[in-house]
Amino acid sequence: MVSEKKCDWKKSQALELQYHITSEWRRSGDFMPQTELLFSEFGFTQKQYEGKVILDLGAGSQLRTAFFQDAYIIALEPLAVEFIAKVDNSNLYLADAIINSSAEKFLPWLEHSIDFCISINVLDHCYDFKTVCQNIFSYVKPGGGAFFSFDFHDVADDLHPLSLSFDDCICIFKETGFAVAVSSKGFPDKFFKKYQVHSYGGGVALNFWLTKNTA
Repeated sequence: MVSEKKCDWKKSQALELQYHITSEWRRSGDFMPQTELLFSEFGFTQKQYEGKVILDLGAGSQLRTAFFQDAYIIALEPLAVEFIAKVDNSNLYLADAIINSSAEKFLPWLEHSIDFCISINVLDHCYDFKTVCQNIFSYVKPGGGAFFSFDFHDVADDLHPLSLSFDDCICIFKETGFAVAVSSKGFPDKFFKKYQVHSYGGGVALNFWLTKNTA
């Protein structure tokens, strides 16, 4: 079941900012190599979206989607301004466009403009799952798609306001209009054995490849 914790959003964002400032993992030179391995293990290739528009939903302080070469990258990140100002190893400047906004806020100028949306370890940090999905569906072009990977938590907290179940996520994606092409739980074995850094609190990553039908 999708469970939402009523939390102080300013407090949640302050905790998120502090994490990015102090995280040894994100400050390490291994963060982007880990991202490249993870994306490769999920089946992505660097030239896959050449000439396409990618929306990096909840881009964080470091631009994981820099993995994709010759794509137009839009970073949607509510803490973008603070990350750039306060996180000394932030590389959000690598994005072609940066939008300092929450995923829950509808941005009409993005409608039907995105070829692919990707979001890693973000949706459990949001506060209105269905609204986010509806927004992304509106942004993605007919025939486009999305990939969401996020952690399941038994209990929501201030840093993770959403506790998202596998089955309810699939129902909401379908209600929104997305077709669920592929779904899985956990990370690929090769990645997980080397980097056991995700899935906080004993949780497990939920992964969904979604498509927006042309009909």
